[in-house]
Amino acid sequence: MGKPKDAERAKRGTKLARGANFECLMSGTPIAGDYIKAEGQAGRMGARLMAIVAEGERGRVYLAPTPEHEAAARQAQPAWKPDVAMPDNPRWFSPPLYGLTTYGDLFTPRQLVALTAFSDLVGEAIEQVRRDALAAGLPDDPTPLRDGGTGAAAYAEAVGVYLGIGVSRLADAQNSLCQWGPGMDQTQHLFRRQAIPMVWDYSESSVFSGAAGDLLTTLTTIARVIDHFGSHAPGVSAQADAQSQNVSNGKVVSTDPPYCLVPGTLILTPEGYVPIETIQVGDRVLTHRGRFARVTRTYARHFDGLLTEIKVAHTNEVLRITPEHPVQAIRTGDCRIGYADYCHAHCAWQAQNNGRCSVRVADAYHLDWIEAGDLRKNDLLFLPTLVPQDSPEVLDLGQWLSADEYLLDGERLHYQKATARSLSARAAVAALPRQYAQPVMLPVSAELCRLLGYFVAEGYAHVCHDGGTICFTLSYR
Repeated sequence: MGKPKDAERAKRGTKLARGANFECLMSGTPIAGDYIKAEGQAGRMGARLMAIVAEGERGRVYLAPTPEHEAAARQAQPAWKPDVAMPDNPRWFSPPLYGLTTYGDLFTPRQLVALTAFSDLVGEAIEQVRRDALAAGLPDDPTPLRDGGTGAAAYAEAVGVYLGIGVSRLADAQNSLCQWGPGMDQTQHLFRRQAIPMVWDYSESSVFSGAAGDLLTTLTTIARVIDHFGSHAPGVSAQADAQSQNVSNGKVVSTDPPYCLVPGTLILTPEGYVPIETIQVGDRVLTHRGRFARVTRTYARHFDGLLTEIKVAHTNEVLRITPEHPVQAIRTGDCRIGYADYCHAHCAWQAQNNGRCSVRVADAYHLDWIEAGDLRKNDLLFLPTLVPQDSPEVLDLGQWLSADEYLLDGERLHYQKATARSLSARAAVAALPRQYAQPVMLPVSAELCRLLGYFVAEGYAHVCHDGGTICFTLSYR
């Protein structure tokens, strides 16, 4: 096929940054994410066959698609598909934003045909296994597996359970959100994290390929696990309310391992920073929302894997956590014209405006939860640093100034001046101009809070020996 004229341009593709940020293939103009979402919700977003992966003499080869291949992919007509609506939670389930509103929308027609066919065959397999079990000499006991049966019927149902698990596991690798893993040259399964993200290129593997996404490969993986199961005791399943059940009393229940921070990690509390291993139930710690919350449970586990070290620019702190720990961050990309170390989603605007960014980073990027192991250099990490305060009705200025900085005259406060230091307190108060006097207690109002916000964002103070000024630098977009 040869090499493209602009190899770097071809590697970038049309994707500009994280999320639905693309550029037009013809004009190079950025396409707004809201437009792509609107087109998807209107049913005008489809898919095109881009390449075919085939087995070669020395490995897998990539072939250009033909119209016949694409037509064959569209011939499948599923008789049924699941119509259960996906959750309305864009943080963890983003496909509904692009028109994929039901679980059935996550599968191609060929995948739906294959999965429903295998699901139907599980029932036929159970009956075939029962007949084979009878022929092998198992008793013709109709007691089902759930009631402790040990005859041919219960044995067939047990095999059916594992076949059903196999079809369920197959769905994890047979859907339109599975990306191609170039490192292993095979399809990657969907549930690599606790979310269903939107993807823009996916691979559809054959269910008879003998690789990832193949039914026999899936069942072989399950069989290897079963071979290591103990067979000395029967298994029992029961459904119960998690808050009132007593099945777990006196037992250790292991589910998904908790995300961990290493000992010594400093956690902010109302009393200051303390090592994480000293945190106890009932303590208050700062959350990602910038508020203190009480600890309801603590965890500790032994971890043998590789830790992720996060070094934040302009600090000497290194955060060491497990790779699957989610952090709030903004995914960035490389600047295309060398203007900065990172670039926002509308990078193409820089080339059109002589290197000047027309959109601020905070406006163009989307804050998201990203696993620590997936962070890259120049991503923007968000850490809560503000200690929340109670909401006072009045602000006592005397709490924020030392005693040698002001004189108190009743309920009014006067800043000391160098010329008054040699005078008595009463004489100094009388000598000070009245415009320097301020109430000691300021009522907290929306106007005062807005003024303080302006000062924090765009203000500065200039102090000299006989007074000072407070300045603001404001601009409008």
